Amino acid sequence: MKKSTKFAALILGLASAIAAVPASADNIISETSGGTAGSSPSIYSGQIGAASWTTTSAYSNVSIDATVGCYRCSGSMTAYLTTTIGPSETVADQIATSTVSVGAGPEQDTFFSGLSLGAGTYYLVLTNGDGDLYYWLSPNGAGGTSITTGTGVTYNGDYLSTSPFNTINGANPPASTWTYYGDNGLNFQVTGDPASVVPEPSSSLLLASGLAGFAGIVRRKLRA
Repeated sequence: MKKSTKFAALILGLASAIAAVPASADNIISETSGGTAGSSPSIYSGQIGAASWTTTSAYSNVSIDATVGCYRCSGSMTAYLTTTIGPSETVADQIATSTVSVGAGPEQDTFFSGLSLGAGTYYLVLTNGDGDLYYWLSPNGAGGTSITTGTGVTYNGDYLSTSPFNTINGANPPASTWTYYGDNGLNFQVTGDPASVVPEPSSSLLLASGLAGFAGIVRRKLRA
């Protein structure tokens, strides 16, 4: 094979490789804290956790993960994504709900994916459906808490609803009464693609197309 032919083949291969690289989602908000499950407050029957953020931008392909587990048990936890919490909250305020199987943990579980969210304020609410000792990892800042937000995103703090200090709504947990806990270190991450960008070929696809076109020119010159 001639050197120029090898060069054209190399360019084509590089173009294919670049086109195959998936675009990574942007961080919308993430909250992480040190410590271990044994040092964390546990979400169990009679206790619910919530975290809130506000964004000025719209996002697509939104995924929401949380670090959860079940102490000496396995079962499931239910998540609610809603635009408000408290006694005035109704099912109409809920954007999505999800029930996920949870092992001994701590484990990073995906509760939502593929969501489209507009600008606004959101609440992630996690609870369990039985009396086992489930937890949403939250060591009250032990080991340090880190909160990272995307452009135009504001962290609104964490909330706790626990009996007998709050009124627990078993039929609709987000409609319970809540106590504001500030930065309580609930571990979660929200990622997505900015929806404000006009759909167009990504820069990697444009580069791949340019390289493929260049390789075509080289081939045509070789045949001439």
